[in-house]
Amino acid sequence: MQQLAWEFNFSETTFVLPPSDPSCTCRVRIFTPRQELPFAGHPTVGTAAVLASLSDDKQFVFEEGIGPVRVDVDGESMRLYLDSPRYESSSEAPPTAEIARALSLPDDAISDSWYGGIGLKFGFVRLASPELVDRAVLDKDAWASGVVGTWSAELYVFAGDFRDGARVHARSFAPALGVDEDPATGSACASLAASLAQRSPYAAAAFAGTPSGAPAWKTLPCWYLLGTQDKAIPSALQRFMAERVGATIVKVPASHVSFVSQPEAATQLILQAVEATAAAQP
Repeated sequence: MQQLAWEFNFSETTFVLPPSDPSCTCRVRIFTPRQELPFAGHPTVGTAAVLASLSDDKQFVFEEGIGPVRVDVDGESMRLYLDSPRYESSSEAPPTAEIARALSLPDDAISDSWYGGIGLKFGFVRLASPELVDRAVLDKDAWASGVVGTWSAELYVFAGDFRDGARVHARSFAPALGVDEDPATGSACASLAASLAQRSPYAAAAFAGTPSGAPAWKTLPCWYLLGTQDKAIPSALQRFMAERVGATIVKVPASHVSFVSQPEAATQLILQAVEATAAAQP
């Protein structure tokens, strides 16, 4: 498989195999031209798209190196879920001066840097502006002498606004994997989001104080009114959340605020929940 991936010379090549875990649809192994990866976002989604085109199946659970990875296909929309991602990080400080030289940028171009990863390890390099992200040019000699041998030699360079809904401009350089620059890197995106959340000043405060105990849905029955025409929260994501809590799902042809546009369906669902829970009382 590695030899074939080397000959194809794509950023990633996937191979679909029978699963060793019967709860998974299949086993997916992912290779760059140089090595096997425990996880990568875009080839995982692409594999699901191909499998969906060959069958009526629209939900897949892939057995990958980081564990089960779920992909839901809903028309032209596809969503990838990591139920229990193993996020890694390091207290090691990235060598910013050497990284700047490897990117052909001045030292003061780097605003912040740290290490992290989900499946793949990355050095996250925040630059002072999106223009600097575009200016970056990989100097492989400087990279080999100053970056190789650190916690991660793969660099994810980014800049932008970090408010909710804002955009981040990013590029990925992964020469150690045989991909000098990867045009799309799902595992780096997932790791960046996880690391930004972990580094947020709100992260510690969110978990401070006395734990609230086990979630109510683990012991109480749930009902869910699912609007199949919702454009704010795709129906596949709603279904995933509802199924995760073991909810009884009632589907209605409605948009985001389905209980407003479909009050009769919402009323019937509430009455159904009341009757079911009342009948269960001793």
